[in-house]
Amino acid sequence: MAMDFASTLFPSVHVSKAIQEEIPHNRPLGKKIMIVDDDDDFRMLLCHRLERKGIKCFEAENGEVAKSQLKKTHVDLVITDYRMPKIDGLELIEWLHNNQEHVPIIFVSGDLSFPIREKAAQARVCAVFSKPCSLSDISYKAEEILGKL
Repeated sequence: MAMDFASTLFPSVHVSKAIQEEIPHNRPLGKKIMIVDDDDDFRMLLCHRLERKGIKCFEAENGEVAKSQLKKTHVDLVITDYRMPKIDGLELIEWLHNNQEHVPIIFVSGDLSFPIREKAAQARVCAVFSKPCSLSDISYKAEEILGKL
């Protein structure tokens, strides 16, 4: 049985067997995702998982860097953390809605208090994940969203 790389580094992350299995149809090859998170390990592991599935990933450690990259590069999906230095996830989402309004967004945060959940819902994000969360679940949701584009 192959050991999941994320589970080795993040033992609290649950990886379901059904999600680990390859999805042979509707693979979102050639799609591009921007992963925005100040946690280098989280970004790297999620990027690695998605790139194994044929998805091109761009990484940014905060909203400011993401905005700079997004001005030059079109992506099909943004996965963003909430709490980051300089520009947080909600500010980035607001900027996206004003500049690239049709880009779907997955919101991830360790602080999903009611006010934050409400703001994410008002921002029309496609999915919300609470940290610590399963990289497999985020990857699966990203593939699902990209498969519909």
